[in-house]
Amino acid sequence: MLSHILISSIVAFVSPESAETDRDVFDAMVNRNGWHDARVLVHDAVNNYNDVWLEFQWQWNINLSGETLQESVEKTQAYLDRLWAVEDAGETLNEPILLWVSPPEIQGRSIRNSVMLDALDPDRNRVFEPRVLIRNGREVIECDAIVIDGNRVRVSFDHYGSYIEGVFDPHNPGDVFTEGRWVKDRGEKGIAELPLVSRMPIMVAGFCPTNGWPATQEVIEQLSGKWAVQFASSGDAVGQFETVSYANEQEFSRIHATFRTPTGDYRFIAGWIEPEHVETQRPKIHMSAFDGAHAFHFTADLLEDGSLKGDFWSGNWHHETWTAVRDDNATLPDAFEQTMITDEQALADAVFKNIDGNPTRVLDALDETNAKARVLEIFGTWCPNCSDAGRELVSLKEKYGDDLGIVALAFEVTEDFERSSQQVQRHHAHIGSDWEILIAGLSDKAKATETLGFLDKVRSYPTLIFLNERNEVQAVYSGFSGPATGDAYTNQRERFEALIERMINE
Repeated sequence: MLSHILISSIVAFVSPESAETDRDVFDAMVNRNGWHDARVLVHDAVNNYNDVWLEFQWQWNINLSGETLQESVEKTQAYLDRLWAVEDAGETLNEPILLWVSPPEIQGRSIRNSVMLDALDPDRNRVFEPRVLIRNGREVIECDAIVIDGNRVRVSFDHYGSYIEGVFDPHNPGDVFTEGRWVKDRGEKGIAELPLVSRMPIMVAGFCPTNGWPATQEVIEQLSGKWAVQFASSGDAVGQFETVSYANEQEFSRIHATFRTPTGDYRFIAGWIEPEHVETQRPKIHMSAFDGAHAFHFTADLLEDGSLKGDFWSGNWHHETWTAVRDDNATLPDAFEQTMITDEQALADAVFKNIDGNPTRVLDALDETNAKARVLEIFGTWCPNCSDAGRELVSLKEKYGDDLGIVALAFEVTEDFERSSQQVQRHHAHIGSDWEILIAGLSDKAKATETLGFLDKVRSYPTLIFLNERNEVQAVYSGFSGPATGDAYTNQRERFEALIERMINE
């Protein structure tokens, strides 16, 4: 699940940019290019019957040349030391190197020292640091919080309070990890633990991001596009589906998707098309997403009338059904028109502790920015949508500089202040932010509404409140459409910029 299952001196090139082009996506899905299959059991059915497995891809950068993973890390460091010694001497290391994934610009050519150094030491600090990449379709997540002890590996998503771990079995040609699991701290809801397994890359039909089966052009055209979706308990959504091939190659049928809702999006989802399900004799789609915070799995049958009907699992704690019909005009309520400020005095009186435990008035923190345009973000460190929104705020801050001030209110999964403070600091490191964050309370939306007092209702994390330099509320934006949503993400950015620039120029 966490490791490249390689032999001898094979090195995996890992690059967060590897999902940027259709060609790279296609190669990762079909040709694998060093990406491996991992599965999380999200539905533990009675007697293990009809279990539902979420699937995703992972990759790492360790040269497996030792008896254990720990020894392999040590030998990779020794190899890196040799590379640097040769580089410092202005020479070239002349020995054959077998690459699992070689960048196109060096395929079929001798490998330069600098290429190997970039692969094993991208920070150029002369220290080999194991890294793991996780792929959800077009998204590639880099993880560097890795602990290796013998053959036991743990990859932590500290900013989300979760980790995956397993014991590497170098002698098993199939499932290569034993004792694999994903562990998630759900706060007051307890610790969730889900089984996890991983396999070597096997070129057989199966889940995308491995392979799919051939589907007709009619099915591909039916699925591609926008859908009006109804989740049984979560409500309305807009589905955005994209079938994936390269240069019109359709021997494998894969699909990228996301769902936009009034409270945010389901981020990057990838899956495959089963042209004829054994039970229904109809096309069926299987889609999953894993980002350390969430484990999502979706299935749906394509019915004779062209609609979709399926199931959605989130971890092993939530299940609901969903239906959808094709609708290129499907829309959601305007995110600027959902939530209102109902008591500005409550906003003026709001005081919460900063990460050092000191009571801080919210408007005083905003005034400290001395900015003409200000954003008060209501969020949680446990929330990937909030991470997406936070990165967007970082980008906006880079564009507008001192004219834009940001303060955030964190609603966390426990009332343990020390834990919440630590998570906030991890969140800063995760998204690259540095603004004031105050610890505001529990993530329960009803409790958050009561705690804040100045909103009619906390409908989503994140919620962004835009204020001018006099701390007068100009707009409230519920939810966030992340980069997986395409045009919705672009249009959202344009609306944010227009509002910020109006406040700066007034």
